[in-house]
Amino acid sequence: MLLFFLAYLLIYGGLNVYVYYTILSGLGVHSAPIAFLLVVLVLVPIFLRFAEAKAPRWLAILLAWVGFNWMGVAFLFASVSLLADGIQVFASGFSQQDALWWVIGLTLILSGYGFWESRRIRIRYLSVRSPKLDHADGKPFRLVQISDVHLGYGTLPGQVKGIVKRVGALNPDLLVSTGDLFDTDLKHLGAYVNRLKTLRPAFGKFAVIGNHEVYAGLEEAIKLTEASGFNLLRADSQRVADNLYVAGVDDPEVPSGLSAESLEAKAFEKIPEGAFVVLLKHRPQVTHSQLGKFDLQLSGHTHGGQIFPFIFLTRLQYRARHGLTQFAEATYLYLSRGTGSWGPQLRVFAPPEITVFDLSNGEQFEISVLQKCSWLSTR
Repeated sequence: MLLFFLAYLLIYGGLNVYVYYTILSGLGVHSAPIAFLLVVLVLVPIFLRFAEAKAPRWLAILLAWVGFNWMGVAFLFASVSLLADGIQVFASGFSQQDALWWVIGLTLILSGYGFWESRRIRIRYLSVRSPKLDHADGKPFRLVQISDVHLGYGTLPGQVKGIVKRVGALNPDLLVSTGDLFDTDLKHLGAYVNRLKTLRPAFGKFAVIGNHEVYAGLEEAIKLTEASGFNLLRADSQRVADNLYVAGVDDPEVPSGLSAESLEAKAFEKIPEGAFVVLLKHRPQVTHSQLGKFDLQLSGHTHGGQIFPFIFLTRLQYRARHGLTQFAEATYLYLSRGTGSWGPQLRVFAPPEITVFDLSNGEQFEISVLQKCSWLSTR
């Protein structure tokens, strides 16, 4: 915990020092009130940890909204400021004062856009065809994926209502959640659980555990997930329809004493050879020793970077980009940008999504991303 605290102060504190340096350069004088405010904003997420247990809930919500959203705004401010510093190298007439006002203006525009974009969920459609698939009534089997909803302090009242309404309108045969459905404020999420319970696809709802459910309180998060009507797959699998199986494993943050390879091997134990297998796995990490055991892996976790240019950091850490990646001749990974937002309720050039997979019989295994898409407002 101490190492995490020190790393937090070093990285996030350093970011805010750069923000203050930019303001100082533009103003030309030190400002004790601004410096004090930035110090407080850096410490707010730490105060939140104590407020969750001791303070009234309204205060915890206020601290979460101020502290986490400032993280996003500060990152945007620093990114734009770096761009302005680069411009000044080549444009000597671009004064520090002018640069400050440009940085403030662009940061406000990007922050407003980021909040707007975080509330406009993209619906993506994919067609999946395989000789292994043979849905009884001849129609495509519709699987809908949500991921990284992060229900908690940052959730606005209309968000869950909007998500549930749109998922229901998609008429899924099966609904899956690929982790981080719940995040913070677990003791006060009963209204959201009741909303999620109203979704009753004919072939059920399945979910896996993400890392934030571990951080928030694993046992309570499990209870909320199950109360919402989801069947948790923890190194297990379930026959869903005809020759279609869904398997799932916990996030590595869940203590198990087993390797990722062992957990996946356990999840595939009951699946007969020749079945079409969808693997639910929170992080977009493919276990190469298990290639051939599943056809399609559905993951989340990265949020597509959430706030540009974080997308480049997620691409450095994981081989897969947002969307579809082929890892073998008959093995694909689909990486969702996620349906909600973690921390800052901002998304800049990384819109959230609900993903629709229409599964049907075909002569060979192929997946295509359809051009058709729509937008959902969660207001």
